[in-house]
Amino acid sequence: MKNKIVLKTAVLFYALLLLLSFSSSSTEAYFNVQQDQNIGIQAGSWWDESRLAFTDFPEQKDLTNCHPLQLQFPIENQGFTMAGTTSYRIYLDGAVAEEGTLGIVRENQSSAIAFTANEPGIYTAEIDQRPGFGWKDEAVTSIRSKDVSVAKCPPPPAEKENTEKTVDEKTEVPDQQEPAEANPSEPEAETELEIPVKGKDDVSSEQDQEEPADETREER
Repeated sequence: MKNKIVLKTAVLFYALLLLLSFSSSSTEAYFNVQQDQNIGIQAGSWWDESRLAFTDFPEQKDLTNCHPLQLQFPIENQGFTMAGTTSYRIYLDGAVAEEGTLGIVRENQSSAIAFTANEPGIYTAEIDQRPGFGWKDEAVTSIRSKDVSVAKCPPPPAEKENTEKTVDEKTEVPDQQEPAEANPSEPEAETELEIPVKGKDDVSSEQDQEEPADETREER
């Protein structure tokens, strides 16, 4: 009877040791797997799978810089929620006019890049995708918006009319010169009359003609 009790006790003791040994090995294996997975994430490439895109904005015509103009470039996250911020740039006629940071945009949510335009020209927005976009480690993927044209402020109506008159005067063809009219204030040139001068012979012939007439009167 005592031998049976001792045998049962020994069997239970060995079974308990075997069970404890199996539990300890399972826990260590699970811990090692988790540690390897964490190390793999830190060492390899990682992307939050966000996907930013510029959306179409209402077309605005006749934009001028008569007053400070607030431009809006709408953005939508068509992927998962961003894990951090990203950078953007605003270009004016191809040159960088402003640089900034876009905050976190959640999954399927929208945001916008705002910029105040004071100068005429072509404005474009550019934004960087999150690091590792498309599982690419080194390359930085950027996207651009559509161009927005801002025209120069036209002059006021009065100045515009003066400008048009100046342009018309410069483009007119000069007319042919007309003969100058006489100025009525200037005195007319006097016409000189030629008076014939009588010589001695002419005077004597006139006297001869007058003498017969005198003689006729005396005879009467």
